[in-house]
Amino acid sequence: MAAKLRALSDYELALSNSQGRYGDFSLLRLKASYDVNSALMLSTQVDNLTDEYYEYV
Repeated sequence: MAAKLRALSDYELALSNSQGRYGDFSLLRLKASYDVNSALMLSTQVDNLTDEYYEYV
């Protein structure tokens, strides 16, 4: 089982800040796997568990 957290603070695209602010999001990913036998492994993954809208510019 594994968990990954990715976070980004807000930022501007230009020094004049004329285009607004972007970023400011946190994403959580969970992943799990189970070895049924030596030939079969089951796995699942959930991306963006918090269902947060984000845009990376």
